[in-house]
Amino acid sequence: MIDSSGGEVTALSDGADVKARAEVSGGIPAKALVLTLARYNDDGALLGCETAELRPFGGGNAAVETGSVMIGPGTAYVKAFLWERGSMAPLLPETRIERAK
Repeated sequence: MIDSSGGEVTALSDGADVKARAEVSGGIPAKALVLTLARYNDDGALLGCETAELRPFGGGNAAVETGSVMIGPGTAYVKAFLWERGSMAPLLPETRIERAK
C-alpha cells in the first residue's frame, strides 16, 4: 500500500490517503486481475472499498493502482486483496495495515 506521493504506508493515521498498487512483470496474465483496497472499523464492518482491474497485456511489465481511500475517524485497518476476475480465491495473501496507536 502506498500514500499519495508513492511512499510505502506502514501505519494508518487520520486524514491519510492510501491506495493499493500491484505490479506484474515478465508475463501475460491469463485473465484480468482485480485489486481491491477495503477499509474496516474496529468491529470488522466494511466501511468502503476501491477496486482496479489489470487486463491481460502483451508482455513486459504492467502495474495497476486503486483509487485512494481517505483514512478517517472509525477506520481501524485496511486490507488489500488481489485475485483473478471471476474467482474469489486470492492470488496472494491479503495485506493488512492497522491504525497507528
